[in-house]
Amino acid sequence: MRLLVSVRNAEEAGLALGAGAHILDAKEPADGPLAPVRAEVLEAIARMLPSGTPLSVALGEPRDVPALERLLRERRDALGGHASFVKFVIPDRNRDVLSACVAAARVGAPGARVVLAAYVDRLDVTLVELADLVADAAADGVLLDTEVKAGSLLERVGEDALAQFVAAGHARAIFVALAGSLRADDLSRVAALGADVAGVRGAACEGGRSGVLSPRRVRVLRLVAERGPPAHPVPSS
Repeated sequence: MRLLVSVRNAEEAGLALGAGAHILDAKEPADGPLAPVRAEVLEAIARMLPSGTPLSVALGEPRDVPALERLLRERRDALGGHASFVKFVIPDRNRDVLSACVAAARVGAPGARVVLAAYVDRLDVTLVELADLVADAAADGVLLDTEVKAGSLLERVGEDALAQFVAAGHARAIFVALAGSLRADDLSRVAALGADVAGVRGAACEGGRSGVLSPRRVRVLRLVAERGPPAHPVPSS
Protein backbone atom coordinates (compact mmCIF):
# COMPACT_ATOMS: atom_id res chain seq x y z
CA MET A 1 0.00 0.00 0.00
CA ARG A 2 1.27 3.47 -0.84
CA LEU A 3 1.37 6.33 1.66
CA LEU A 4 0.03 9.71 0.56
CA VAL A 5 1.02 12.63 2.79
CA SER A 6 -0.76 15.97 2.45
CA VAL A 7 1.50 19.03 2.43
CA ARG A 8 0.59 22.69 2.41
CA ASN A 9 3.80 24.26 1.04
CA ALA A 10 7.19 23.51 -0.51
CA GLU A 11 8.94 23.22 2.86
CA GLU A 12 6.55 20.52 4.02
CA ALA A 13 6.87 18.80 0.65
CA GLY A 14 10.63 18.57 1.08
CA LEU A 15 10.29 17.16 4.59
CA ALA A 16 7.71 14.56 3.58
CA LEU A 17 9.68 13.53 0.52
CA GLY A 18 12.89 13.16 2.52
CA ALA A 19 11.06 11.02 5.08
CA GLY A 20 9.84 8.60 2.43
CA ALA A 21 6.28 9.56 1.54
CA HIS A 22 5.28 7.64 -1.60
CA ILE A 23 2.94 10.36 -2.89
CA LEU A 24 2.87 14.06 -1.99
CA ASP A 25 -0.55 15.69 -1.89
CA ALA A 26 -0.80 19.47 -2.23
CA LYS A 27 -3.73 20.87 -0.27
CA GLU A 28 -4.56 23.56 2.30
CA PRO A 29 -6.15 21.90 5.36
CA ALA A 30 -7.03 25.27 6.92
CA ASP A 31 -9.58 25.83 4.14
CA GLY A 32 -11.20 22.40 4.11
CA PRO A 33 -10.45 18.67 3.90
CA LEU A 34 -9.57 18.76 0.19
CA ALA A 35 -9.08 22.50 -0.37
CA PRO A 36 -6.52 23.51 -3.01
CA VAL A 37 -3.36 25.41 -2.26
CA ARG A 38 -2.92 28.74 -4.03
CA ALA A 39 -1.52 28.57 -7.54
CA GLU A 40 1.80 30.14 -6.53
CA VAL A 41 2.20 27.65 -3.67
CA LEU A 42 1.56 24.77 -6.04
CA GLU A 43 4.17 26.15 -8.43
CA ALA A 44 6.71 26.31 -5.58
CA ILE A 45 5.99 22.71 -4.62
CA ALA A 46 6.25 21.52 -8.21
CA ARG A 47 9.56 23.35 -8.75
CA MET A 48 11.32 21.67 -5.83
CA LEU A 49 10.24 18.10 -6.58
CA PRO A 50 12.63 15.77 -8.39
CA SER A 51 11.39 14.55 -11.75
CA GLY A 52 9.12 11.55 -11.39
CA THR A 53 8.00 12.28 -7.82
CA PRO A 54 4.27 11.50 -7.64
CA LEU A 55 2.32 14.70 -6.92
CA SER A 56 -1.38 14.72 -6.12
CA VAL A 57 -3.20 18.03 -6.48
CA ALA A 58 -6.40 18.63 -4.51
CA LEU A 59 -8.94 20.84 -6.30
CA GLY A 60 -11.58 21.05 -3.60
CA GLU A 61 -15.27 21.02 -4.47
CA PRO A 62 -15.89 22.56 -7.89
CA ARG A 63 -19.65 22.90 -8.29
CA ASP A 64 -19.67 22.27 -12.05
CA VAL A 65 -17.48 21.87 -15.11
CA PRO A 66 -16.78 25.62 -15.61
CA ALA A 67 -15.66 25.93 -11.98
CA LEU A 68 -13.33 22.96 -12.40
CA GLU A 69 -11.94 24.37 -15.63
CA ARG A 70 -11.23 27.67 -13.89
CA LEU A 71 -9.34 25.94 -11.07
CA LEU A 72 -7.27 24.03 -13.61
CA ARG A 73 -6.60 27.12 -15.73
CA GLU A 74 -5.37 29.07 -12.70
CA ARG A 75 -2.89 26.26 -11.97
CA ARG A 76 -1.92 25.46 -15.55
CA ASP A 77 1.78 26.30 -15.20
CA ALA A 78 2.20 24.18 -12.07
CA LEU A 79 0.11 21.29 -13.39
CA GLY A 80 1.77 21.00 -16.75
CA GLY A 81 3.96 17.92 -16.66
CA HIS A 82 4.11 17.83 -12.84
CA ALA A 83 0.86 16.46 -11.46
CA SER A 84 0.52 12.69 -11.34
CA PHE A 85 -2.99 12.92 -9.89
CA VAL A 86 -5.72 15.55 -9.68
CA LYS A 87 -8.60 14.97 -7.29
CA PHE A 88 -11.82 16.77 -6.50
CA VAL A 89 -15.07 16.09 -4.69
CA ILE A 90 -17.86 14.72 -6.86
CA PRO A 91 -20.11 17.71 -7.62
CA ASP A 92 -23.13 15.75 -8.80
CA ARG A 93 -24.30 12.15 -9.09
CA ASN A 94 -25.39 12.74 -12.68
CA ARG A 95 -23.24 10.46 -14.82
CA ASP A 96 -23.05 12.93 -17.70
CA VAL A 97 -21.83 15.69 -15.38
CA LEU A 98 -19.22 13.41 -13.83
CA SER A 99 -18.00 12.25 -17.23
CA ALA A 100 -17.70 15.89 -18.35
CA CYS A 101 -15.73 16.75 -15.21
CA VAL A 102 -13.32 13.89 -15.79
CA ALA A 103 -12.87 14.92 -19.42
CA ALA A 104 -12.21 18.52 -18.36
CA ALA A 105 -9.63 17.38 -15.83
CA ARG A 106 -7.81 15.36 -18.49
CA VAL A 107 -7.62 18.43 -20.74
CA GLY A 108 -6.61 20.79 -17.92
CA ALA A 109 -3.97 18.47 -16.41
CA PRO A 110 -2.54 16.45 -19.30
CA GLY A 111 -1.09 13.13 -18.24
CA ALA A 112 -2.50 13.24 -14.71
CA ARG A 113 -4.70 10.48 -13.33
CA VAL A 114 -8.15 11.73 -12.33
CA VAL A 115 -9.45 10.81 -8.87
CA LEU A 116 -13.03 11.47 -7.81
CA ALA A 117 -13.50 11.98 -4.08
CA ALA A 118 -16.49 11.67 -1.77
CA TYR A 119 -17.08 12.41 1.90
CA VAL A 120 -18.65 9.54 3.76
CA ASP A 121 -20.40 12.12 5.98
CA ARG A 122 -22.71 13.17 3.14
CA LEU A 123 -22.78 10.12 0.96
CA ASP A 124 -26.26 9.36 -0.36
CA VAL A 125 -25.38 6.19 -2.27
CA THR A 126 -23.87 2.93 -1.12
CA LEU A 127 -20.11 2.52 -1.31
CA VAL A 128 -20.44 -0.02 -4.11
CA GLU A 129 -22.65 2.43 -6.03
CA LEU A 130 -19.97 5.10 -5.49
CA ALA A 131 -17.34 2.86 -7.05
CA ASP A 132 -19.63 2.27 -10.02
CA LEU A 133 -20.28 6.02 -10.46
CA VAL A 134 -16.56 6.73 -10.53
CA ALA A 135 -15.82 3.92 -12.96
CA ASP A 136 -18.72 4.89 -15.25
CA ALA A 137 -17.29 8.43 -15.41
CA ALA A 138 -14.01 6.95 -16.72
CA ALA A 139 -11.98 8.25 -13.77
CA ASP A 140 -8.81 6.44 -12.75
CA GLY A 141 -9.42 6.24 -9.02
CA VAL A 142 -11.73 6.99 -6.13
CA LEU A 143 -11.01 8.53 -2.73
CA LEU A 144 -13.25 8.02 0.29
CA ASP A 145 -12.63 10.65 2.96
CA THR A 146 -14.34 12.25 5.94
CA GLU A 147 -15.44 15.87 5.94
CA VAL A 148 -15.76 16.26 9.70
CA LYS A 149 -12.53 15.16 11.36
CA ALA A 150 -14.08 13.50 14.39
CA GLY A 151 -12.92 9.90 14.54
CA SER A 152 -11.19 7.95 11.82
CA LEU A 153 -12.82 6.54 8.72
CA LEU A 154 -12.48 3.07 10.24
CA GLU A 155 -14.50 4.14 13.26
CA ARG A 156 -17.26 5.51 11.06
CA VAL A 157 -17.55 2.84 8.39
CA GLY A 158 -17.56 -0.88 8.99
CA GLU A 159 -14.56 -2.79 7.69
CA ASP A 160 -16.77 -5.22 5.77
CA ALA A 161 -18.34 -2.31 3.87
CA LEU A 162 -14.93 -0.81 3.15
CA ALA A 163 -13.59 -4.15 1.92
CA GLN A 164 -16.58 -4.45 -0.44
CA PHE A 165 -15.93 -0.89 -1.66
CA VAL A 166 -12.28 -1.67 -2.41
CA ALA A 167 -13.22 -4.91 -4.17
CA ALA A 168 -15.88 -3.11 -6.24
CA GLY A 169 -13.34 -0.51 -7.33
CA HIS A 170 -10.80 -3.12 -8.33
CA ALA A 171 -13.45 -5.09 -10.20
CA ARG A 172 -14.07 -1.96 -12.29
CA ALA A 173 -10.31 -1.36 -12.80
CA ILE A 174 -10.03 1.77 -10.65
CA PHE A 175 -7.67 2.23 -7.72
CA VAL A 176 -9.01 2.99 -4.27
CA ALA A 177 -7.68 5.47 -1.72
CA LEU A 178 -8.92 5.73 1.86
CA ALA A 179 -8.42 8.72 4.14
CA GLY A 180 -10.06 10.51 7.04
CA SER A 181 -8.24 11.01 10.34
CA LEU A 182 -6.31 7.77 9.87
CA ARG A 183 -3.77 7.04 12.61
CA ALA A 184 -0.58 5.03 12.38
CA ASP A 185 -2.24 2.00 13.95
CA ASP A 186 -5.06 2.20 11.36
CA LEU A 187 -2.79 1.74 8.37
CA SER A 188 -2.24 -2.00 8.71
CA ARG A 189 -6.03 -2.46 8.82
CA VAL A 190 -6.47 -0.22 5.77
CA ALA A 191 -3.85 -2.27 3.93
CA ALA A 192 -5.59 -5.49 4.93
CA LEU A 193 -8.79 -4.16 3.34
CA GLY A 194 -6.94 -4.03 0.03
CA ALA A 195 -6.72 -0.24 -0.32
CA ASP A 196 -4.11 0.97 -2.78
CA VAL A 197 -3.41 4.29 -1.06
CA ALA A 198 -3.81 5.55 2.50
CA GLY A 199 -3.98 9.34 2.84
CA VAL A 200 -2.85 11.12 5.99
CA ARG A 201 -2.40 14.64 7.27
CA GLY A 202 -2.98 14.84 11.02
CA ALA A 203 -1.08 11.61 11.72
CA ALA A 204 1.95 13.06 9.93
CA CYS A 205 2.02 16.25 12.03
CA GLU A 206 2.91 17.28 15.54
CA GLY A 207 -0.20 18.99 16.85
CA GLY A 208 -2.75 17.55 14.43
CA ARG A 209 -3.65 18.43 10.85
CA SER A 210 -2.96 22.16 11.33
CA GLY A 211 0.34 21.46 13.11
CA VAL A 212 3.92 20.99 11.96
CA LEU A 213 4.75 18.14 9.61
CA SER A 214 7.02 15.61 11.33
CA PRO A 215 9.55 13.60 9.29
CA ARG A 216 9.74 11.10 12.16
CA ARG A 217 6.00 10.48 11.96
CA VAL A 218 6.12 10.12 8.19
CA ARG A 219 8.88 7.51 8.45
CA VAL A 220 6.81 5.49 10.93
CA LEU A 221 3.70 5.76 8.75
CA ARG A 222 5.58 4.56 5.70
CA LEU A 223 6.92 1.52 7.54
CA VAL A 224 3.42 0.57 8.69
CA ALA A 225 1.94 1.13 5.22
CA GLU A 226 4.56 -1.06 3.57
CA ARG A 227 3.93 -3.96 5.94
CA GLY A 228 0.51 -4.49 4.40
CA PRO A 229 -0.32 -6.84 1.52
CA PRO A 230 0.60 -5.83 -2.05
CA ALA A 231 -1.76 -3.22 -3.45
CA HIS A 232 -3.61 -3.04 -6.75
CA PRO A 233 -1.22 -1.27 -9.18
CA VAL A 234 -1.47 2.52 -8.91
CA PRO A 235 0.06 4.37 -11.87
CA SER A 236 2.38 7.18 -10.82
CA SER A 237 2.21 9.20 -14.02
